[in-house]
Amino acid sequence: MRSIKMLLLAMLLPLLLAACATVPPPQPDPLLEQFSILRKQLLELQVLQNDTRSKLDEKIGVIETLTAKVNTLEDKIQVLGKVQGNAKSSTTTRESQVHKNAKKKRQVRRQE
Repeated sequence: MRSIKMLLLAMLLPLLLAACATVPPPQPDPLLEQFSILRKQLLELQVLQNDTRSKLDEKIGVIETLTAKVNTLEDKIQVLGKVQGNAKSSTTTRESQVHKNAKKKRQVRRQE
């Protein structure tokens, strides 16, 4: 039995060595190369996206601050407009009453 094993080993050993020796080194897989390139590009894009997101958040904060200031100024303008409008409307009302009275007097004079 032992001699059979030795005989088989002696016959198969040269075949095994010849098979191993003639195997060319594995060719780099083009798909793996593309995959590694795409992975690097993805990482670069993620970094750029994070930078863009932080800049966008910063700009949104600035816009919100400016919007609040504009709203405050609009409120102040409305208050000032109402105060001035009340003063103007009372002046305008007086002027319109004077004009109406003058028109009535002219009409009365024309009728006479």
